[in-house]
Amino acid sequence: MARLPDSGVSAMNKTSRSAKVFKPKEVFFTGAGKVITGMIEKKKISREDLAQAVGCNPVSIWRYEKDESPLSTEIIKKMAKPLGTTPTRLMRECLVALCASFATSPFGKALDRLVEEGF
Repeated sequence: MARLPDSGVSAMNKTSRSAKVFKPKEVFFTGAGKVITGMIEKKKISREDLAQAVGCNPVSIWRYEKDESPLSTEIIKKMAKPLGTTPTRLMRECLVALCASFATSPFGKALDRLVEEGF
């Protein structure tokens, strides 16, 4: 697992022998539990209902909230709809929680445009 410097983001690296290009298979977010907690409270969804929608147990949801387990992109995709958002918006919120300057970075602004377009 590769870890991006000074962030709570890591990626599983799976590259072919002929290619030297970094192509993460899945990205993991650590440290974005407050985002999940905030969205659970805002949507007023129970952890049990969220766990059922995601396909895990409520203890896993608690671990994501307490940053004891990293959030994978796959889990974020599954959480988005029951939390009343899109996967792209949820990933953006997780990234901003990890690094506030992300919101004003060129990449952050590009991601904002994607979120606005409903991507």
